[in-house]
Amino acid sequence: MIINCVDPRVAPSSYAQLNVNEMFLIRNAGNMVPHSSFVTTKTAATEPAVLELAFTKFNTVKQVALCGHSDCKAMKFLHSMKDDPEMFNSEVSADSSKPEICNNPLRTWIVNHGARSLAQFLRLENKQFKEPLLFNAESPYYKVEAWIDPENKYDEVDKLAMVNSLIQIENVGSYSFMQPGFDSGKLLLHGLWYDVARDSVMVFSRSEKCFIPVEDASTIDLIVKEAKETVSKIKSTKLAVEREAIEAAVESARLQGNQCVVEDYRNYPTVDKVEHTG
Repeated sequence: MIINCVDPRVAPSSYAQLNVNEMFLIRNAGNMVPHSSFVTTKTAATEPAVLELAFTKFNTVKQVALCGHSDCKAMKFLHSMKDDPEMFNSEVSADSSKPEICNNPLRTWIVNHGARSLAQFLRLENKQFKEPLLFNAESPYYKVEAWIDPENKYDEVDKLAMVNSLIQIENVGSYSFMQPGFDSGKLLLHGLWYDVARDSVMVFSRSEKCFIPVEDASTIDLIVKEAKETVSKIKSTKLAVEREAIEAAVESARLQGNQCVVEDYRNYPTVDKVEHTG
């Protein structure tokens, strides 16, 4: 499966060399996927519905790639709202009986599903991109480290597009129906980024911790290997977290057991007291 922007210059059949009948394809403004917290019985979305269809009803889909790109008009629009005081106040209400009419669907879409990308971009920009982006991919137990445009080749909007691509991967991983595939290693997540001007594809490398150019088939083999290795690391991390939780629960029970109140003991109906009473 490929999640792609609607920009006609970014064609998966070209950059990924896939025929239409070889992939599930989601296209929208800004290659975004609503986070699971946005999806309720009243605010369902096409993107997660297609994800669920592909990964729970078909047995052939094993990988999902989310592709951002340079000169993205949706990202330019998102970037233009960085000083808008309403930008980070968006909410999706599940309690409203009568939904408010939306007269600006593009702005609503960008604000609802791009605000977190913009917030992360602004944080990194404030640090002059000398700090990495940390994001969840397959699991909340494991953070992936990403350095955005370390060679400083791209402008602010393109940097935002890179950040957004990785944050949207996190959104894909937020759905519970995806988790069995992640846990078993049967489902792999990848980040792609297409340079329109250079007509070249980059992929996010977990070992290099940045987007790297696709030189040949070995680059694809590398990111598949890295994704599989991440699954193993997540399993180890999850086991460690669960072990710590069990140990903490045992210690808490032990401490509570040691806190014996004398008066409670005196009033406890022991066998001797019962027999004496009888």
